[in-house]
Amino acid sequence: ESLMARSTLAAAEMAMDADVVLVAAAADGETEEKVRASSTVLMRASSGFRGVLEESPGEIKLWRPGAGVRMLHPIAAVRFVMAVVHAVEAHEETPATGLDVGAPPPLDVLLSACQIADCWDCPPVLATAARCLQRAAVAEQSEPRRVVSVLVKMLRLVKPLGESNGLHWMQLRAAVDTALAKCVPIGWLPSVLKTFELESACRVINEVDDLTVELKPLVLKGPSMLAKAWYDPSGEHQPCLQGEWTRWLDDCVGGRTGVGARGRRLNGRFRLEVATVKPDESKAQKARELVEQVTSLMEQHPESEGMLTQTLADAREQLQASQKKSLRCHLIVDGPTV
Repeated sequence: ESLMARSTLAAAEMAMDADVVLVAAAADGETEEKVRASSTVLMRASSGFRGVLEESPGEIKLWRPGAGVRMLHPIAAVRFVMAVVHAVEAHEETPATGLDVGAPPPLDVLLSACQIADCWDCPPVLATAARCLQRAAVAEQSEPRRVVSVLVKMLRLVKPLGESNGLHWMQLRAAVDTALAKCVPIGWLPSVLKTFELESACRVINEVDDLTVELKPLVLKGPSMLAKAWYDPSGEHQPCLQGEWTRWLDDCVGGRTGVGARGRRLNGRFRLEVATVKPDESKAQKARELVEQVTSLMEQHPESEGMLTQTLADAREQLQASQKKSLRCHLIVDGPTV
């Protein structure tokens, strides 16, 4: 109750002390709109406002960054910044996770608010924007192009500053990475990330949730030559098994021909030839001798058993591999190919 009373009283005092006029762009983007604020609060919360107000108190126009035609920040962003700054001052502290503003403002308003915070040095605004950024992105997921555009601009704003600029910048950077990973359509991420440098791309990819992908098998015409050769019950060397001729996947009736790789593959076909290969008895014999040597050493020197256990396991694995049959597979191509 005492905290609420102190905050309410401080807010009332700041309302009476609203002696600074901030000029921003109205909703139509053409006319100007003004917001009153407390110079005392601005000078305490922002080194940027402090320097300006000490020289020329009164009216301040908040211009957007960038060259070209000068444009004012939207009034909604200025109101958001002033609300956060005055609320933090009324509570006499800055929450480590930022203020909870309830329903988040639109993404473009958050971007302008962060630009104002960057220009005028208002760290509490950055922490608050980081806290509600993902909710704002989720609310606008029906317009993915808009979401991608704003998040990329925000990443360009926070990325050059690095971790040396304090906790609030780090929180905002992490929030932007998470919003990109979770709110941008997964099919769009490759085209978005290709414009990033490696470090930024890896940060975003690290936030992407795991996806279950069903891999579809490649089915060739005819019986499975690999299966027939591998599971041959006789274990004897079989003559080469041949699959049926299969045309290239894009060699279809009615398709465009004579253009690029498709034209070069016109009327081409392929098939697989598979045969089993007997184990190399010389390799098996060498592996068998190695197993016997290691076993003999372990019997002669029981104290070295711990050191030779892994060597014996490797030798036995090598012996098993040398006793297995293998497959020889050839891709036979007929006609034009790439």
